[in-house]
Amino acid sequence: LLGVIGDEKTVDTVSVSLARGESSFRALAVETLTTTSSAGPARQVILLLEPLLVPGSTAEKVAEGRKQWNLGQPSLEPVLRLYMGSAEPWLRAVAADAAGRHLAHRWQQLAAPDREGWLALFRALAYDEDPYVREAALSLVGRLGGADGEGRALGQAARDDKDERVRLQARRLLRALDGGADLDGGAGKMLSTIEKALFLKGVKLFETMTADQLRILSNISREIGVAGGEVLFEKGDPCDYLYVIVEGQIEIVNDPGSSHEEVLATLGPTACFGEMALFGNQGRSAAARAAQDTSLLGIEKDPLLLLIQEHPTISIAIIEQLASIIRHQDQMRSSVARLEK
Repeated sequence: LLGVIGDEKTVDTVSVSLARGESSFRALAVETLTTTSSAGPARQVILLLEPLLVPGSTAEKVAEGRKQWNLGQPSLEPVLRLYMGSAEPWLRAVAADAAGRHLAHRWQQLAAPDREGWLALFRALAYDEDPYVREAALSLVGRLGGADGEGRALGQAARDDKDERVRLQARRLLRALDGGADLDGGAGKMLSTIEKALFLKGVKLFETMTADQLRILSNISREIGVAGGEVLFEKGDPCDYLYVIVEGQIEIVNDPGSSHEEVLATLGPTACFGEMALFGNQGRSAAARAAQDTSLLGIEKDPLLLLIQEHPTISIAIIEQLASIIRHQDQMRSSVARLEK
């Protein structure tokens, strides 16, 4: 925007002032724009965007803009409805999952007409042509406690769905409605594809992946429940899985259960371990044991390597993160070696 002003001296003055970030210099920049007749429409646009020039976080800038532009508080619900009607199936599925989370704690407080409006959307999504959307719709109805009785009918209809993910989600929903395991409770809970993708996005190894890549990765991950005290694998066992902790804690241990047991590390949610399974056929370098009841996502080596071959961009993202992990481990070993000397 500054470039279209055309006056080199003015551009330099404004640029330097804005770069300083301090309120006095920002005021100088705004004053310069105000008194520059050659700026034309560009000056007006920049003045309009002045609230975004304030120092601070994005949230603080947005708050300042709303205050200056007399905007009310945003409502998430119109945005959710918009994306639940998107032409892109993955966006519909993500919006359905977000709607379930957003409405979960206020569903009963909504007026009856509002609930019926949402239910009409949920019904449409439950019969969507895309399996990810159908799966997400069943998940969100479960989050709403069955959504005024709608859940049982939708769950029963989906038990014979042609897609296994949808069938699993239907069984999960019906089990919860019959008083079984809660949809959000405890280790070992079943995650939908969307929930897996959103969770994996928060894992450092996969954080640079796109939505499509995460969706593919979710499809080859499976949930594993480990009871507290149970050994997941022993030192020397085949490296056949990469693991991510969803809930609970895992201890990386040398000689578990022996008199000279040594706990090397204790890992919590979003931690990834066993990533070296992607390289060679060496056995595990240490054992892994659940410190408490723990829920994991396990990603089998062979399907992951095949996925990497089919989608080179995934391999780039993973290799970059693995390189970072290896550098960090080398630095730690060097530090330990120096301390031992």
